[in-house]
Amino acid sequence: MEQFLNAIGVEPVKVSETPEAYSIRIKDLSQTIEIIKKFIKDYTKDLKLRFLVAKLIEPCPSKAYECYIKRIVSFIRQNVKYVNDPPKLETIQSPIRTLEYGIGDCDDHTILAGTLLRIAGFPVKIALGDINHDGKYEHVFIKVLIPNKGKWITVDTTSKNPFKPKPYPVKEIPLYDEPSTLEKLEEMNGEEVGFILDWIRKILGKDKDKTKKQPQPPKEGKPNLLIPILLTGFIFWLFRR
Repeated sequence: MEQFLNAIGVEPVKVSETPEAYSIRIKDLSQTIEIIKKFIKDYTKDLKLRFLVAKLIEPCPSKAYECYIKRIVSFIRQNVKYVNDPPKLETIQSPIRTLEYGIGDCDDHTILAGTLLRIAGFPVKIALGDINHDGKYEHVFIKVLIPNKGKWITVDTTSKNPFKPKPYPVKEIPLYDEPSTLEKLEEMNGEEVGFILDWIRKILGKDKDKTKKQPQPPKEGKPNLLIPILLTGFIFWLFRR
């Protein structure tokens, strides 16, 4: 984790061993976004969260993608209360920590929703909301691609209407600098979600037959066990569980 923090230029200084914590200096919004991205990408590999997602979507018919999304969103709304950060202190938690605490603000909801939806196979983007129409971004949530429809929808688990489009300007930020393999589903009008050889071959232009391949099982690997970040003014604290 320290290597990543150094790479994005936030000058990490370890301040605690248990839990592992860093004091880091954030110079601009882009660094904060990179940290949110890293939480989502790293925790997509977490096997416990993958098991949770499997249980959440179990009642849904196969490929009932709207059902998958609604089940995940409903779970988050029922189990994580929206709680503002303490005065002059902003926290950014890992999805594991947010589930343990059962509370979080928009940053925490974004990371949790983005992680669980991505585990379920959906391409996601980070969305910044300019609520006051002043060119500043005061809110963050998720955009998710619905397969078979080829369109991105709003998913904001802090809102009473989580799927309602926002009435203010929104800036969308891809999880990767270049379109990921999953995000190229949009160009294909949303085919099978998941790590399926068939549509990977189409993207590479090597699809010489239309025979459906079975989904390939995910390779197991150690999840990057990151936990939360605390910000005081321009100071962040990062915890590892």
